[in-house]
Amino acid sequence: MSQIKTVRHETAKKGRQITKELSNQDFESGGETPLGWEVVTLGEVVKIRTGKLDANAAVKGGKYPFFTCSNSASEIDTYSFDTGAVLLAGNGDFNLKVYRGKFDAYQRTYVIEPIIWNLQYCFILFRSEISRITVNHRGSAIPYLKLGDITSPIIFLPPLNEQRRIVAKVDELMALCDQLEDSLTAESDRRSRLLAAALAQALEASDREAA
Repeated sequence: MSQIKTVRHETAKKGRQITKELSNQDFESGGETPLGWEVVTLGEVVKIRTGKLDANAAVKGGKYPFFTCSNSASEIDTYSFDTGAVLLAGNGDFNLKVYRGKFDAYQRTYVIEPIIWNLQYCFILFRSEISRITVNHRGSAIPYLKLGDITSPIIFLPPLNEQRRIVAKVDELMALCDQLEDSLTAESDRRSRLLAAALAQALEASDREAA
């Protein structure tokens, strides 16, 4: 299983770099911005809000997702958002999630909505830029972000068709990772069955000899 985790980690790392890999090929000659691309700050192309609730507002078995700074979503019976957004934990490990639909959020969770660009590309971009966004985080015991940390980074924003191409490449890469994970899991199961069968045969032989 550690082998599976290593493969998934490395593949996810490549996925986070795919935006730069696909875009940098167009910057090699003279470093000019490719046709149709824009140089913008993140704050110009996203709408950022935060939740209003305390973390203890979660309701087990609630109808809607409740996003806090935890790596997994909780549940709640009410919603304040009905949109597609990237969810960034404003403190702790600064984990990222993406969701489309009705949900609610903790007061330190940033709800980031792309303005007229692809939601999945927005998620990929934030994953690739998260180290730059969080480089100036504050706090020692529990690190935290301020709004300006998210809005100030300058990015290259491709046109929608290029965003879709990048998303498709990342999806293809992660699908290969899933296939490899399934294959490794199946192989691990097969080895476990063979080991169990060999052990059973050895015990039977030992019992016969003892008799």
